[in-house]
Formats: sequence, C-alpha cells, structure tokens
Amino acid sequence: MFLKKHFSKLEPKVKKLLAGVLSVAMIAGAVLAGISIKAGARSKTQDVLNELLGAAKPYGLVAEEFRNTNHNQTSFAVNTLHITDQYLSSWHDKSVGTTYVRDFDASSSSYMRVDTNAFNNLVLGSDYDYDAQENMYYIKDSNGVRTGAVVDVRNCRDIINVFYDRDYMDVTGARQSVGNTFEKYAQTSDDDADIVIKADDSKVIDLSGLENKQIVVVNMYARNYTDWQKNEVSEFYSLNDNFTIKNKANDQFVIINMLGGNADTSFYRFNVNGKGTGGLTDVDISDTVILNAVSVKGNIQIGELCGIVIAPYADVKLYNTCNGRVIAKTFENVSGQLHFVSDEQEEGTTSRETVSETSKSAESESTEITKSSENASTEAVKPTEKVTEA
Repeated sequence: MFLKKHFSKLEPKVKKLLAGVLSVAMIAGAVLAGISIKAGARSKTQDVLNELLGAAKPYGLVAEEFRNTNHNQTSFAVNTLHITDQYLSSWHDKSVGTTYVRDFDASSSSYMRVDTNAFNNLVLGSDYDYDAQENMYYIKDSNGVRTGAVVDVRNCRDIINVFYDRDYMDVTGARQSVGNTFEKYAQTSDDDADIVIKADDSKVIDLSGLENKQIVVVNMYARNYTDWQKNEVSEFYSLNDNFTIKNKANDQFVIINMLGGNADTSFYRFNVNGKGTGGLTDVDISDTVILNAVSVKGNIQIGELCGIVIAPYADVKLYNTCNGRVIAKTFENVSGQLHFVSDEQEEGTTSRETVSETSKSAESESTEITKSSENASTEAVKPTEKVTEA
C-alpha cells in the first residue's frame, strides 16, 4: 500500500524524529567518530568516505543545480532540479537511498518521472498536493498555488516514500565542506605528495611499495596546457594516453590532484589494475579512486569514469556513462547515465521501519510514516536530529 507521507503536518517532535531517521547516513558522514585516516591500521572504506565526504556521502550526486537530459540512475541532493522529460531512478535493480530536491524549475518540462527502480525516499523541499488515484504530487509555491511541476511516481508507487521537508539538507554547506577538505589535499606540495606526474612523464600511477598506505596522494599535471586565462580546453590523461593505476590494493584510496590551472577541462576513461573504467562497476574502485578537481572553476566534461569526481566549483557535463559519485556546482547529464555505485548500496538498504505518530492532525489523515534506512547497517539505529552541513 502506498501512502502519503506529509512531513509538514506532524508535530515538531515527530518531524524531528523522522528527519533524524532519514538522515542516519548523512549524520554518520558529518561525525568523524574519532577515527584517523592518516596513520595506523586501515579504517573501513565507508569510514574514510565519512571523513572525506561528510554530509555528501549518501548521494551519487550533490550539486546546486541538476539538469537531466537522459535516463539517470542515481540518488541525489540538489537545490534546484531542472525538470526534463526523462526518468530518474536508483542504480540498476537496486531501490536504495534518499533523494532530496529543494526546488523545481519546470520551464522545460513539468513532470519529474521516477522510474521503477526508485530511491527508497524522496524528500521534497516544496509543498505539494497528492492525488492518490493518479499517484502524482503537484508541487505548490509558498502561497499554496500549484506551480505546474509534477512528481510522477506511478511506476514506483509501492516502493517509494515521499516526504516534505524544506530544509532536509544544506546542499550548499555540504558541497563547500567537501571543497574545503579537498582543497587541503590539492595544496599538497610535490615534495609531500606520494607520486608526482608531470606533463611529459609516463602516465602511470604505480602504487608498488605503498600497499600499506591507505590514502595515496598523487599530484598530476595536465599535458599540452597553454593559456588557462583564455579557458582553453585541456584534457587530462585518457585511455589513449595509457593513463593507468596499477598495483592498487583493495580499500586503498588514490586521491589524484588534477593540477595545472582552473580552465575548462575533460576527464575520460583510464585503467585501474588492468581494468578499463568504461562501464566498470567495481565498488572498490568507485569508492576509492578520487579525481580532485577543486582548482577547476570552469566546465568539466566527463565520460566512462569509475570513481568520485570532486569538482565543487565547476559545471560538470556528463557525456558517457559514469559509475560512482559527482560533487559539483552544477551538473548536466547530456548523454549516458550517472550510476551511484558504492559498496554501501550492497547491504540491506531496502529495509523499512515504521515511525509511530503522536500528531493528532496526522492521525486524522490516517497517515502512516515509514522510512528507509540510508545507513548500510543491519543493527537498529537510534533516531538522531538531522544535520544540515558536514
């Protein structure tokens, strides 16, 4: 049975409780839990990602704006979704995760269509009218007037939970926090970096002898780089240039500082331990190979990557399917798909819990509140208050 989950009608206590339940993974990402990723024994991959990504960790995409011009398969958190006539869902056959959309731009199309493989939870930052027969959510403005934007959940009405919470997540704060974290890595000097690849060097990151180091920092400089002030495009090493990462250990992070300027650029497929990243869905590689592009302030074209693209100040355009995460200022899926491929998606994230209601107004609507845990844990999690930034 598919029921309306109307967050705003609950008393503050219940609203806070539900926000905490939905925010479990986000909270885990914001709290460092006292672990150290710089020394000592290896930490679990997801614990390291908690420290590196903070509140952005549970999402395949975090951006101020998202324009989707092709079928997309990722959970995301954005301040503005530019609606296009394309379906949105979670990765492949997994119905997992939470998606948050604060505002809608319906100038191109009015229907946000959610496909069969939906995210567990959809949190809307705009209030709505729900039509149970049509399985449609009609978005309203601050005056209660329908804007024309419609969320269509007919294909996933039995598996998706829809909530209203205007400030479920501070997307801007999460994006900037990731930027601050990776700005420190980008400032690593060549003397302190584990590996340095200059423009004319062999385009190979060989991790031999670094097996015991959990985070390897690589300074990699663009080739054929000319006058960045004129925004000339500079391609970082692609498959044709034999850009290769070899001898990478499982759960070993490789942070590649993409250096050389802040002009427009493009990142395309490469090799990791003999595997080409085009179409690769290896959860270890997608969680641990990180392209750090905090210095890029222009446009980035990406395609056939497997890993995490950190570009919080850039406008990222996807042209071929990528598997992993993207953190950007704006993101446009031009062609291909973005898949949220992460190890945390492999573990029981479709289980549900029921949160009892205390609100009389909510009871009068016979509304049942359910949630889907974003946290990849089989243990019971105590609800906590939501956090708005890392």
